[in-house]
Amino acid sequence: MRPTKYLRARFIITGAALAATSLVGAIAPPSASAHEVDSNLTFLATTMGGTEAQILSDAEAYAKSTNQNVATVLQAAVNEAQANGYSLHSESLKDKNSNAAPNNSGGTVGSVPLTAPRQAGDIFWSDSTTDHVGLYYDRTFIIEAPGEGKVSRKAPIANVTASYNHVKLQVNTTQTRRNAAAAYANNYLLGRSYNIYFAFNRKADGALNCSQLVWAAYYETTKNSGVIDLDGNGGPGVYPGDILRTTWVTRY
Repeated sequence: MRPTKYLRARFIITGAALAATSLVGAIAPPSASAHEVDSNLTFLATTMGGTEAQILSDAEAYAKSTNQNVATVLQAAVNEAQANGYSLHSESLKDKNSNAAPNNSGGTVGSVPLTAPRQAGDIFWSDSTTDHVGLYYDRTFIIEAPGEGKVSRKAPIANVTASYNHVKLQVNTTQTRRNAAAAYANNYLLGRSYNIYFAFNRKADGALNCSQLVWAAYYETTKNSGVIDLDGNGGPGVYPGDILRTTWVTRY
């Protein structure tokens, strides 16, 4: 059920209301209408298969952490989702993930066996029903969040498939930092339920999706010194395509 009354209470802005409270101004700028906010929540909930209440909660948390208003970050999230191919005319992200290959959510377009990387900490990107990324723990195992209804896992490379046009990505840093990211993923990011929300996934706690896991492994191990942020466009969400296109990686 959509939280209509809740949204109206927070987002309908009039000159009198704006003058009366600074809180409303912090949530949405005068140019943002209740319809725009409601429409953006509907778009994100529909394309990502979640609820508007959860997306609104995530938007509020992200807005607070970045000192922005909620209406602005919701619009940014919609723009980013659309740039990654999501629209109200396509199936939801949840449906796409549940249609993914049983072995790996990145192996549904001309599947071929995944091969070994150059070193631990490298990343693979696969062109599947939805793009997919995973982290190489070493030259034998990968760590990934494979899709809806599954938990993040460590799997032998020999058991994993990827699209025929998949690519490997080397993070442009030292091997010590690559090893630390791989170790962090192995120690802290396994066994997590799948996060269907890509819109506000720049966090390491709770459920994880594929790009969130890879992003968190590097971000969490470098955030205190020379942070490696694999979110290529710096938006509120990190998508597989963001990792593919970031200047932090070199394809091979």
